[in-house]
Amino acid sequence: MLILLFHGIADAQTRQDIEHWRAGGVASWGLGVWDLQLASLPGVPSCCPGYDGGTATLLGLSGVFEMPLHLSTWGALHLRAGLHDGRMETVERELVTADRDTVTAEIGHAIDVRQIAVGLEARIGYELFERFNLFGGGRFDLFPAGTYAQEERILSPQNIRFVGGDDVRMTHEGDLPTESLIGFSVLAGLRYDIPLKRDHSILLTPEAGVRLRLNDMITGREWSLREFTLGIGLVFVSQKPPISPSPLDPLPERLRHLSN
Repeated sequence: MLILLFHGIADAQTRQDIEHWRAGGVASWGLGVWDLQLASLPGVPSCCPGYDGGTATLLGLSGVFEMPLHLSTWGALHLRAGLHDGRMETVERELVTADRDTVTAEIGHAIDVRQIAVGLEARIGYELFERFNLFGGGRFDLFPAGTYAQEERILSPQNIRFVGGDDVRMTHEGDLPTESLIGFSVLAGLRYDIPLKRDHSILLTPEAGVRLRLNDMITGREWSLREFTLGIGLVFVSQKPPISPSPLDPLPERLRHLSN
């Protein structure tokens, strides 16, 4: 392991000597887990006893600019656009009278939430060994649009209805009320660089990571987000012209130049 680590540091130093910067794009998919304590959205009528969680699918596209910093480290900026599509639901059980019998009714409460996000992500990376990177950083998001759709539905038994004869009520939809328009997150993950050309000028960069949102999704409501992501990137590497060895350089230094 130590041999791999030292080999990776030497390889990263070599790449730092030959790389100006990298630029490209990343497509990502994520599974978000909502931690929340919420009975209703602000200003939206509901008979729900309370939601305590939910899940979301998160899709994103990023433009990426990256450059070497020092030794095995690099820094990157991601300009992101994404879509968050999630759902929270809970089942309420209540005794009701149906056909002169007392039965337990199951009533489902659900809220679907969709948000569009644009933002900027900053990363600092470290190459553990050849092409295998750890990274961490932060993200700042703006949410220009957020909508919701709510309903309350009788799940069982099938022969009962709400007052008025429908099996669905409390249907409301519209813009997400008192949405937090700014999001702050921290993130960490792993990335592997796969050369698509012998000169390493084009790279495929699969990655996996986790992200934690630091502020609530709704102002004044306990509603946090944890996200687990997979991504795949394609980047182009701008390379410096090779440096010819000088006859005055020590032999090991001349051999290093020639090996590059």
